[in-house]
Amino acid sequence: MILADIYEPEELVKLLEQSVPTTRMPLNQTKRSDYYFGGEDGKSRQFSRKQAGELLGNLNEAESQLRDYYNQADENYQIIEGIISPVPITKRPRNIEAISIRRQAHPSQLFAYKIADNGYIFNEHAYNISSSMLYAWLFRLEEAGVHTFYTVNLVDTARLLVAIYKNCQKPPDSHDTLNRYIKPRIVVDTQDPHIFTLMGIAGADLGEVRASALIKRFGTAFSVFMATVDELRDVEGMGKKTAEKLLTAIGREV
Repeated sequence: MILADIYEPEELVKLLEQSVPTTRMPLNQTKRSDYYFGGEDGKSRQFSRKQAGELLGNLNEAESQLRDYYNQADENYQIIEGIISPVPITKRPRNIEAISIRRQAHPSQLFAYKIADNGYIFNEHAYNISSSMLYAWLFRLEEAGVHTFYTVNLVDTARLLVAIYKNCQKPPDSHDTLNRYIKPRIVVDTQDPHIFTLMGIAGADLGEVRASALIKRFGTAFSVFMATVDELRDVEGMGKKTAEKLLTAIGREV
């Protein structure tokens, strides 16, 4: 269940209730962030929601709140809602010159905007804070373990919270994101060059355990290359398919 602070927008809470169990609680009064929930992995997560203008208007206040809530959950996140831009957003080309003059007069300004559900951008406000300062602040938050998400409006924030909540309710070992692309790092304890040779054969997919077993049985990588499928199958962990895959990888017919 997602816990939402009693002062969070009614519209946002109703959007959450359409997809996941949600209830209101005085989270901020108990030194917790605006949204709080647990996961299947046993970890608690909390999210602080700030509108872009609210954040730029008082970074110190935002940081103070994050500091107060920090120890109340295993993982901490910040949601910045709206658009933050180093230049004024305009749809009229004739304003480009005026924008350039404005930027020269106020080089250390950021502009915050709200976005309606239909995509309409409105409510521009300028803040006397440089983009460099904001980036450095966000970087230090990341280093401290506070991760930042960006959403455009309440609807987008609801989608974000629902997506993360549902993902966290899955068993930890069921997640395969990136596993298809990033293989676990291979740590080899031995310095035996024959084992290294077998492990380095493209397409053979031999790990250290199988490679070590093969060298223990045959003595050298060359002897492994000259072995038959039946001889390779006598080694623990080597089935017929694995043996054929190895010989095919080194160019032998099987």
